[in-house]
Amino acid sequence: MIKFPENTIPSELTVEVLTNHLLLSKINKPSAWIFVPTRREEKKIGYDASLQNIKVAVIQYKRLTVAVPDSGAYRIKINENQHTDLLKNFPKVNMEYVFYAFSLCQTYEKINDCFTSKTSWDFLKQCVFINAHDLPLNSKTIIPLPYNSRVKKVLPLHSVSIYGNSSHPVQSYDGVDFVSKLVSCKIGLINNDIDLGNTPPSVTSSRVNILRFDIN
Repeated sequence: MIKFPENTIPSELTVEVLTNHLLLSKINKPSAWIFVPTRREEKKIGYDASLQNIKVAVIQYKRLTVAVPDSGAYRIKINENQHTDLLKNFPKVNMEYVFYAFSLCQTYEKINDCFTSKTSWDFLKQCVFINAHDLPLNSKTIIPLPYNSRVKKVLPLHSVSIYGNSSHPVQSYDGVDFVSKLVSCKIGLINNDIDLGNTPPSVTSSRVNILRFDIN
């Protein structure tokens, strides 16, 4: 086996590739696939991946930043310009369809443990999906409330503003729950011919085709 870096936070790209693979495996529909833009396209449209056909969901992956190793304390950095573009390009509608996602695995060893366990869904359970529209425009980081050492549990997520003087609660799902809500039509949108590049959906619309967004 080719060695991977030890005691290193997994790269965003590693998390993205593995999560996309497991999302499609868990959805288990032949027509479902994931569109991944080039880096140039990503800078314009603001996302890393979008699910196609079965349901539409836009995902921007982030790399975990560990505050204290092995403590469960972590944070996710939000790029203000990217976040602004993401919410502008994909406005809020009546269903959640725009997400940030990251893995709670703090090392490649932990990822390997997940995939060599009885089920690879262990890795998907370590993935967190957050509704991007829950984050205000001035969000800088996503962090849990203080780590509770007594119960060894990270408490609910909230975002912190760029000014550091306000916080906002954030809804989150693990990867398995995310797929369950997708296939049960509790999150994600239905495809049609709306072009987000020219005609943003209204606040009551639940149909959009992310692939048709103008990325030229």
